[in-house]
Amino acid sequence: MKDNVLIVSVWGYPPQWAKYKYIVHIDHRVHRNLEKSECVSCCTTLALTNHLLKGYDVKTIVFGADTVVNPSKTNDIRREALLQYNKWLEELLKPSNCNCCDSMKEKSSIIEISVLPGIGHYYGWHFEASIDNVFVQAFNKIFNELTNRSYKWIFLDLTHGLNYLLVVVLYATVANAILFDMESRLIIVNSEPARAGGNRCIEIRDIQMEKEKSPNTLDVLSILDVSRLQVVVSLIRSLLALKYFQPLQLGIILKELKESCSQKEQELEKIEKVLSFFTLLSNTIVGPTFINSYTLDSSGKEEPLSTAICREYEKLLDNNVEDEFTPEKNDCSKIVEYDSTSIFKVIPIALSKIIRDVCKELVANEGDKYLIKYLSNVGKYYRNVSESIHNSLIVEETKEDLGKVIKFVVDNKDSLEKYFSSQGLISVKGAEIEINDVLYRAISFKSLNILNDITRRIRSEEISYKELDELLEINKNKTDLDKERQKITASSRDSYLDRFLRNMCAHAGLEYTSIRKVVIDVDKKDVVKIVYDKDILFKILEHGEFVKPKGKI
Repeated sequence: MKDNVLIVSVWGYPPQWAKYKYIVHIDHRVHRNLEKSECVSCCTTLALTNHLLKGYDVKTIVFGADTVVNPSKTNDIRREALLQYNKWLEELLKPSNCNCCDSMKEKSSIIEISVLPGIGHYYGWHFEASIDNVFVQAFNKIFNELTNRSYKWIFLDLTHGLNYLLVVVLYATVANAILFDMESRLIIVNSEPARAGGNRCIEIRDIQMEKEKSPNTLDVLSILDVSRLQVVVSLIRSLLALKYFQPLQLGIILKELKESCSQKEQELEKIEKVLSFFTLLSNTIVGPTFINSYTLDSSGKEEPLSTAICREYEKLLDNNVEDEFTPEKNDCSKIVEYDSTSIFKVIPIALSKIIRDVCKELVANEGDKYLIKYLSNVGKYYRNVSESIHNSLIVEETKEDLGKVIKFVVDNKDSLEKYFSSQGLISVKGAEIEINDVLYRAISFKSLNILNDITRRIRSEEISYKELDELLEINKNKTDLDKERQKITASSRDSYLDRFLRNMCAHAGLEYTSIRKVVIDVDKKDVVKIVYDKDILFKILEHGEFVKPKGKI
């Protein structure tokens, strides 16, 4: 099978184009085998499409603008603009206008026209779209195409097109290339400058660039600020860094934007809500990101942790975006208007893709149900994607420690239930065993050899309740836990909280003072639920600035 290539192009007003002999040669090691192509045409897009069809399956998206249509002659500007561009495309594909276009005629779906909101004065009308309108619609179109089909390369042809349209589509394409990890596979092309004159391919009939002004009146042109496009590209580049668990740069950019923005951007607030997930994982605090992680407050109420954002993973799978800004004309003022939007509207779209890509790996093979499997996936991700060997080793060690607890509990569930259920340390319901914080800590603190010896004695019925209680040091663990939690709650000293923060990072988020209970599936020999002490967890994570003080996690 051939690889797929996406061509993105910008067209302005095709009747102004003249015929030239285009020579196409992509000076890139991967594409040199296509050799050189010659094409007599009025359009570089067609010459480039013909060239790439020699080695690839090609899809071409051509962006035009509403401004090619006279609003006085239609009630549906967008539809008329689309029809007009398609008529021009038919003219450009004729053998008399293109000697290399036969292959494109056979495949009608190769070239798709997409009309963007217009800016400027045409036909006595003022098209009042914003740069934000144009960017959001162009970004979404490219995003949907890259989402719905796997592409090996993106080519961006900037030969034709209006000035602002070229800039906006350039940034929209680059932003998507970054988001889809294709920046190194984006090739931007432009033709050499053409001499004035030449044989035009399209005869102008009904289309007239009307001007309703006296000959001595100058056109009024606004200078457009397009700097926000660079801000969005920087944001998306930082979002991609989240995929590698590197949230620091994004935090810095968000802080700068908050200080510079004159109004609150809801889209930026959405980033902050998920930033904790990536910040925790970047610091190897994995437990609170597990889908079945909960908090328990002082009233006994359990709540799911919102840092486990993979819980919403399935909702993000079909995130097809259809944002079009339809032109609305005002005949009295001769203005074509568009709904207002923010350029940052693309950020949640990009963020959803990043979360979707990461969660797809982390919840694979039942990682959404079982903690050991989730830890395995996170460990692989650390090693293979974020390339953090140290974090991977921490997770592997935590898996071993947790596996030790699970094995001991499952192997001895009957005896543990018999001796400790009356104290509330353990309860068995069907195939699930719930152990509380004291028993979890007691087992965790014992070496594997000691636990194996206890198991042997239990099986040979050589151990009493009193001996088991003493061997596991139940009372001591309960006393120590209570004292440590009291100190954490009362402490305002950073040096004291540092120890628990280090433990949180060193044990992949399974720091014992913050855990209230763990639920184990007997058949799967895995943890299916972990419940944290809300106050203790918040205190430690707030100290590490992983969550906002008094905020909800």
